[in-house]
Order: sequence, then C-alpha cells, then structure tokens
Amino acid sequence: MEFTMKRYLIIIFLGSLILPFLSCSEERLDLNNPNQLSEATYFQNEAQAISAVNAIYAAFQTTDLYNRRYFFMHDLLSDEIQGLGSLAGEMVALQNRSIDGSNPVVQETWRGFYRGIQRANLAIGNLPSIPATEISEGVRSRLIGEAKFLRAWHYFELVSLWGGVPLYTEISRTVEGIPRATEDEVYDLIIQDLTDAAAALPETYDAGETGRATKGAANALLGRVWLFRAGISGNASYYANAKAAYEAVVNSGTYALTDDYFFNFTEENEFNSESIFEVGYSTQWGGAGGWASDATGINESTFRAQEYGFRAWRNVVPSQKLLAEFEDGDPRYDDSFFHPCDTYNNGEDTIYVDGTAYPGLPCAAPAGVNPTIPDDLSSWRKYQNYHRQETEINSQSGINFRSLRYAEVLLGLAEAIAEVEGPTPQALTYLNSTRERVGFTPYPTADYPTGSKEEFIRAVMHERAVEFSGEQIRYRDLIRRGLLVQEVPTVTQEFQRYLPIPQNEIDNNTALTNADQNPGY
Repeated sequence: MEFTMKRYLIIIFLGSLILPFLSCSEERLDLNNPNQLSEATYFQNEAQAISAVNAIYAAFQTTDLYNRRYFFMHDLLSDEIQGLGSLAGEMVALQNRSIDGSNPVVQETWRGFYRGIQRANLAIGNLPSIPATEISEGVRSRLIGEAKFLRAWHYFELVSLWGGVPLYTEISRTVEGIPRATEDEVYDLIIQDLTDAAAALPETYDAGETGRATKGAANALLGRVWLFRAGISGNASYYANAKAAYEAVVNSGTYALTDDYFFNFTEENEFNSESIFEVGYSTQWGGAGGWASDATGINESTFRAQEYGFRAWRNVVPSQKLLAEFEDGDPRYDDSFFHPCDTYNNGEDTIYVDGTAYPGLPCAAPAGVNPTIPDDLSSWRKYQNYHRQETEINSQSGINFRSLRYAEVLLGLAEAIAEVEGPTPQALTYLNSTRERVGFTPYPTADYPTGSKEEFIRAVMHERAVEFSGEQIRYRDLIRRGLLVQEVPTVTQEFQRYLPIPQNEIDNNTALTNADQNPGY
C-alpha cells in the first residue's frame, strides 16, 4: 500500500505531542510528564522517526491548508476565479481585498503553515539523537532531508505572501515570542534547507513509499523559490540559480510530461510521470471531522471538488478574464473547464441550461428536467470527478493536488534561460513543450511573437496562465513580474502584494506589536 499521506494511524499521538501553534497563543505540552509521550520518551527508534516525519506531511491535509483554505486563498487573490453569491463572507473579503488581520482565511492559513514548521522542527531537532543502533544512517539522513524540504515549503508560502515572518528553527518551548525576521533571512533558511534536502533525498522511492519528497521535488521547489526571489528583488543573478535548479530536475531523466494533459487532475492518474510532488488525499480513509481537521485524526478528503464543482456548492467559477486568456483552439480550454451543453458522467448526462433565461443556447433542459446549472457560466473541470461520475460522494474528494509538476520546471527553465541568455532556441524548445504535448500551435505565433526577450517573457506568462490555471501558481507569478496591480482589478495599491499579519499573532507573540503589521493594514 502506498504511503501517499494516507497511512497516519501511527501518528495520532502527535496531535498532543505537536500542538498546532500560532506563536505562543496555544496551550503547551508539559514535555516532562512521565505519563505521556514526549520528546524524551518517544524518539527512540526508526519507526518513531518515520512517524514523526509522516506527521509533517499530514499538516498539508488540514482545513487550514489543502483541505479547504489554501486553494481558496491563492485562487481568490489572483485573477483566475470569480465568487458567486454562495461564497462565504471571509472569502468575498479576500477577493475584494477588504481584509485585515482578523480575516479567518488569513489567520488559519498562517496557523497551518506554522503547524507544519513546528512539526518539521520537532523532527529535525530530535532525529539526530536517536541511537545509531536503532536507525540506519541512510534512513536518518533521508528523513531529515524530507523534514527540511517540508519546512522550506511552509516558509516559502509565508515569506512570499507576508514578507518577513517570525523564523522558528527549533521547537518552541517557552511563552516568549520571537520578532519578525527579514525576508532575506527567511530565504537564506529556505535555500539552505532545500540544498540540504536535495543532497539527502533519493530520486525515487519504492512503490510503497510513493508520495515522499524526492531530490527532484527539492530542486523543483528551489527553482520556484529562486524564480520568485529574482522577480521581487530585481536581482537578475538569481535567475541563474533558478536555471541551475531546474536543469538538475531535467537532467535527472526522472520526469516526463504526460501524454494527456487532463491526467494531471484525476484520481485515477495520480503519481504519473509528470508529478514531482503531490499532496495526497483518499476517501478510502473517510472524512470525519473534515470541517475542523488538524491532522490529529484520520481525515484525508478535500473540499476542493465540492467547493468548485457545478453539481455541488459551486462557490466560484473561472473568471471571464481567465477564459479569455486561452487562445482559440487550445485543447487545455476544454480540459480545464466545463461549459453549458457539455456532457459528463461518462457521456450519460448533459449540462442543461435554462432555455427561458438563455434562449440562444442549444441545450435547454427537456420538459420536467431541471437545468444542472441555472446560467451560461463555465465551471471548473480540473480536480473534479464528473468525467466519470454524476457527483462527488458525501461532499468529499480524494483527488491529490499536484503541487509540483514537471511542466512548471520546463516553463520555469525557459524563463530563466531567457533572463540569463536571452530567448535562445533551447529556451523556445522548453517553452513549446507544454503546447506540443496537447498538439497545439507552437510559438512564435501572431499573438505571441518571441523574438525579443520582452516578447518571449510575455509568451511565458501567457503559457503559465493557461497551463496552470487553478493550480495556485498564478498569484505569485503576478507578484514576481510586477503585474498584480495591472491584472487584478481589486488590487489598487502596491502594499496589497502582502497579506496582513494575523492580529492574533500580534496579540499573542510577545515580540510583536501593531507597529510590526505590514504597511497599509
């Protein structure tokens, strides 16, 4: 049976050992209590070391992150989705940028990232002390590498969204808080962690361990970090670092684009040749407590399909701006979205529309049949099971999130080469790889000439917009290219590039005051 973040019965104890934390605001465990598990009594052998690292992966699955808040936050902050009338108020505020440090989405995602960091610090701090007789050095090194990769992932989310943040590098043991570190200090830790991880992690795992971080995942994330940092810092030399990281992934020969683009978003095609790192879900283990999951119990389903699905809550739809970004004839358009008159459920059902309200559409519902959706808007096809079933079961989805895809490596490498060397033939080859996969017209085209560096980068940004729609990539792309105010109508001032520091963090971290809040909030 695969690891895939779907076997966490062995880590339930970590719900008490590793309390979710928001600086110093939550009750702490007395690590000296002889009647319960603690650092001193737990980290004794290889099995316990593996359990501790598994717990870091489990943090991804919580309500704060991929279970619900994470994808909403990134998508609503970008220009990719439009909320409908059913969208919750705190989500509407996020999209409208009418937010402050009390917004629940802001508070909960921050908490989710630090939960993962706390667990990573626990593993990194304790794995070295396990006796050599109880754990092989190869496994110890690999597990520390996994923990460092995961810590880097969480810190990159924080620094890219909030700027400088409190930088915890070991388990928090006192009620004293720590101040915000500078962005450079956070990046230094991220880059060191990913460098260490790439050196310690294997290229692949045996089938039973699929889903763990690999050398390719560390280098792919490192490339993402350098690409982002190059853009926001204006330091062009960082593009060379991104190029090197991405080339390490390509030269490994481990990954390839899937023949079918849609395979990247289906449950039946998880861990394919294009997948570098996935956040795992499975309805096999159930979804009890999904609304308050903190990875201390078994809940491995996500609300992504229910929140976005046209036969479900459909709280958001793809924005008209995103739909217009696709060129005529791009096959990814229909692979990414459902439209009125499309069939679903193995071709057995049709998305009917209200023939009275929209008489121009050719698929009004037959007499006595209600329309599937009451309007002519498109809906999300990615990360939905409608291609093979009528609706999600019990509002739960077991589709894994492809957090790092090989397509991102290829397009990132094309961009980095163009920034370092100009739009070379090699850069153009990488840029065209994602279009050739779907049999679409390669660049240059009339709309996207690629002769100059500026034209080439514009083509890269277009390609990323259509290739990665709804995959939590667009918002940071807009930030690093300085396009946020230009492209997102609700962003009117540059300070909105950062999110507000959660107010409960400021209130409970003794090293912070309101003066530490990001400007403008």
